[in-house]
Amino acid sequence: MIKKILISLTLITIIGCCWFFFTLFDAIDLAPTKNNHLASEEKWKIEQRADIDSCEKHLLKNQIDLRRGNAKRVSELAFRTQTILFFVICIQIVILLILLIVPKRYIFKI
Repeated sequence: MIKKILISLTLITIIGCCWFFFTLFDAIDLAPTKNNHLASEEKWKIEQRADIDSCEKHLLKNQIDLRRGNAKRVSELAFRTQTILFFVICIQIVILLILLIVPKRYIFKI
């Protein structure tokens, strides 16, 4: 009975970590140079506009830089979290294999 509970807990942990791991893919910036290029293009378009004054142009450029900086921070945090989740999943798989291989009588002694 204890072995079934332990196996089910490890499986639940593996499934939860995998779900969280794959949901974080949206937050990772896989092509930072492309996004930097797009930000540069946005800044250039703002600079070319004649309907706004220089202060507003400066403000819009700063907003683009802020958005880009925030996206980089979120991407770095998502990558670190995925790295930790990967190690947790590996540890849980090892525990699951040990639980499946070790006979029932040895689990009670642990």
